[in-house]
Amino acid sequence: MGSNVELVWPEAEAYSSRVNNCSHANSSLAALERNKIQFSGQIVHGAVLRRVAGQGVKDLDGLSFLLGCDVAQFTRQDFCLITGLRFGEVPEVSSGESDGIRLRERYFIDEGITCNALEEAFLRCTEEDDIYKLALVYFAELVVLGRDKHLNINLNYLTLVEDLDAFHRYPWGSVSFDKTQDSLFSAPTKHVKSFENEDGRGKGKSKATGTSRRNEKGKKDKHGEAQRSGWSFKGFTYAFQIWVYELIPRMADLNYCKVVDPTAVPRILRWRTTTSVPEMRKLNNYFFQNKEVSFAALGTIDKIE
Repeated sequence: MGSNVELVWPEAEAYSSRVNNCSHANSSLAALERNKIQFSGQIVHGAVLRRVAGQGVKDLDGLSFLLGCDVAQFTRQDFCLITGLRFGEVPEVSSGESDGIRLRERYFIDEGITCNALEEAFLRCTEEDDIYKLALVYFAELVVLGRDKHLNINLNYLTLVEDLDAFHRYPWGSVSFDKTQDSLFSAPTKHVKSFENEDGRGKGKSKATGTSRRNEKGKKDKHGEAQRSGWSFKGFTYAFQIWVYELIPRMADLNYCKVVDPTAVPRILRWRTTTSVPEMRKLNNYFFQNKEVSFAALGTIDKIE
């Protein structure tokens, strides 16, 4: 089925890379503590390198990936089944004048509020209601939307959270899916595909990173595989990782993950990662580049309230 599919990144140029996970689920509010889900950069990176070429990001229901011999699409429906987040039309939320935002006036000094500043305010807050509200905004920004801790938060969310019903009705799934897909669309392809010149010598600088090609080319991961510059994955990164688990449950055979509750809803609660560190070579040989392996799409039997 996928024999004639063109990939953005050809198989021969697959490489190992660091992936900076911008969704701080475990390190911030321990949102996934029940299942101990740890981010796996190699699984995510290996799947991302299988993205099908010729796709735009704004006019798609989801990006497609060639996994084994089948093409699978990472859709909004999949994202909803995995996360349980609400989808719908995103309403306009206005904070009005910045000096009229109660939480900002009470807990912050600077007009621009970084995620780090939000965390500090949450930790020093002593009023129960405000602790809860700050935690909700913190969870939305750092986990669901995967914003870098050094970047400013959306001040509109400090206004939105004052109405808890409106905050919980907000289509976080729509916002998070779009941000996750934008990151998947742009991330690793921004790096130069080859760091060698025509003579095979790694001279000059990478257009993407501005660093020495010789240094880039010489990097290897702890398994001895070639490794190039890392990239940052924004949005709800864990949703994409769980999607790969759902499509390739045989990853449990290599002890990369395991199912702890096969009927849990949403599906992110079904999985737990293990301490085994995936190797890109094994991922490609057993799963991603194995033309004898096919994977079923996610079912639609789950009911998300």
